[in-house]
Amino acid sequence: SVNGGNIEAIGSKDNKIYFEAISKNEKWNGIFVRNSDVKSNFQNVIFKDLNFYKNFKIHLTGSINFYKADVDFINTEFINSDAEDFLNITHSNFKIINSKFENTESDALDSDFSNGSIKNSEFTRIKGDAVDFSGSNVTIKKSKFNLIDDKAISAGESSQITSQNNYFTEAGIAIASKDRSIVKAINDIFSKSTLYDV
Repeated sequence: SVNGGNIEAIGSKDNKIYFEAISKNEKWNGIFVRNSDVKSNFQNVIFKDLNFYKNFKIHLTGSINFYKADVDFINTEFINSDAEDFLNITHSNFKIINSKFENTESDALDSDFSNGSIKNSEFTRIKGDAVDFSGSNVTIKKSKFNLIDDKAISAGESSQITSQNNYFTEAGIAIASKDRSIVKAINDIFSKSTLYDV
């Protein structure tokens, strides 16, 4: 847990930084960054095999959590999470670029009252929603959503979402807009949605 600080994890393509459990076949409890005046930055990082964040005082629904703490994820992989949200971002600004989410027991990204952008990223084998927005303003471009059990993009609570040049295949619902949210879908491609494309 980091209160009032930030995390800088800058790896390279040939020398990536791994966040994983010390022992194989075990899950670890994740990260919580809050109330930070300095943006956190993750580049060429792999988060692997997580549970929800907890310590002796705090239990959260997410594995990786940012609250009032801006953050960028570039060339970052999120692999295997049992939490309700793999990445939970609240009241923060964020960027997710050239990144991947794979194998989640529930949602991949939950953005609450945050502003951000997602570009050139992939969401695969997500058992909940790939990206779930409440009161957020987010642009998603040139990304792929594949094998999403629930919704690929879920916009709620007056969110403003732009989905452009994205590819959706085998989602339950590719794009859902509710609670006075507005989604602009531009040049998206939909394939084999289980229930509805939009």
